[in-house]
This record gives sequence, structure tokens and C-alpha cells, in this order.
Amino acid sequence: MSGVGRGLRWVVGILVGMAVLGGVSFAILWGYRWVTGHELFQIQQLEVRGTQRLSPMEVAALGGVQVGASVLDLNIAEVRARIIANPWVREASVTRILPDRLIIEIAERRPVFLVPREGTFFYADAEGQPIAPVTPERFVSLPVLEKDGAVGVSQGLRQVLAAMERNELPFGMHQVAWIRQDSVEQYSFLLGRPRVLVQLDGRNVTTMVESLGRLWQDLEQRRELEKVASVFVMPGRAWITFRKD
Repeated sequence: MSGVGRGLRWVVGILVGMAVLGGVSFAILWGYRWVTGHELFQIQQLEVRGTQRLSPMEVAALGGVQVGASVLDLNIAEVRARIIANPWVREASVTRILPDRLIIEIAERRPVFLVPREGTFFYADAEGQPIAPVTPERFVSLPVLEKDGAVGVSQGLRQVLAAMERNELPFGMHQVAWIRQDSVEQYSFLLGRPRVLVQLDGRNVTTMVESLGRLWQDLEQRRELEKVASVFVMPGRAWITFRKD
């Protein structure tokens, strides 16, 4: 009987312990729900930074975030993963600031070219890598990039484009209809206005840009630019073809 009594006390102790543990767990869960559901922790300040093509509302929707949601209930890693899954987003960070503030900061991929893919055109970055298909909504006019699909955009061409952004070339990207990477060191630009095929040797970009600038200025001073069909410029030298008409 003594052994049975000890067994019963052991069983009762286990049951009581389980009941206490269950009660504590319930209390913790109830407390967590109460805290996370409290209006003190509802998002009142939702900041989205770094948007250019996407709007702040679109970024918040991508992350499944809205004003009034509990800032404590959000899974920051999941919010970031949903946002960065968008092809236009290169990087994203999500910061929770108690009690009621959430900051989303993104870095977007910048389209530089249009590239043909799968029977349509895609926006592409400075490396020539496709970003997303071109659609009528918020269309951006960019030059078409022609190159071997297996070959990346060369360092020389990227240097030429950077010089163009710094206004070091006598024409801007808005004048370019298409760009062709003929080889690692040579590139062609077809301008829309004036309609001139500009072929560049990029073995020494700095010197080549200087030569192109002098040539362009000379043609403008002579009022012959509109008669030019094509130019080929390399450091220190240039060849010009005039229209026949």
C-alpha cells in the first residue's frame, strides 16, 4: 500500500506540474496576444525610402505591410523576402522601431537598355542583364542593346556610358536609338537626331572621348554635322563618311 501511495503521489505531482505548465503557457500566449494586439504597437508611421520606379504604396503591398497592423506581429525576414522577390528590387532592408514605426528601404535596379528576349523586349541593367518585360504602363524609352547574348557588356562600353552620363560626350542617351557592342573594344551608337552612326574604339576611353569632342565641335562649326552619315573615332584619329544626297 505504501508503494501504491507513492505512485499515486508521483502521478498527481506530474498532473499538477502539467496543469501548472499549461496554465503558464496559456498565460504567456494570452499575454503575447494582448501585447501584440494592443493599439500602442499598431503601425502609425510607415516610411518607404529609395523608390524610383516603384511607388511607396507598391513596396508596402509587396511586403504585405499596412498602417494599423501590429509592428510586433511582423516577420521582418518574410517582409524583406517578399519585397526583394520583385525583379525591380536589388536590395531591401526592413527596420522595426518600437512602438509604432516601420522603415522599409530599397535599392532599385536601374534600367539602361532595352534587350530583345523571348519575342519581346526587356528592360536591362548596365550589365545587359534583363530585369523585366517592357509593358505600356510607365514605359521608359531607352536605346536597344545589340550584342551576343552570351557576352556581357564590356568594361569599355560601361566607361563610355558613364562618360555620357557626365555629359562628356557631344550627345546624350536620349539621342541614341540603339547601341551595338561590335567587339570587346569597339561599339556603335546609332543616333536618332542627327541621324549618325557613331563607331568608337574604346581601348583608351579618355583619349577617344576627347577626339570625339573635337571632331564633333569641328563638324558643328563647319555646319556639316547634318551631312555626316557615319564617323569612326579612335584615340587621336577619326574617319568620316558623308551622305551622298
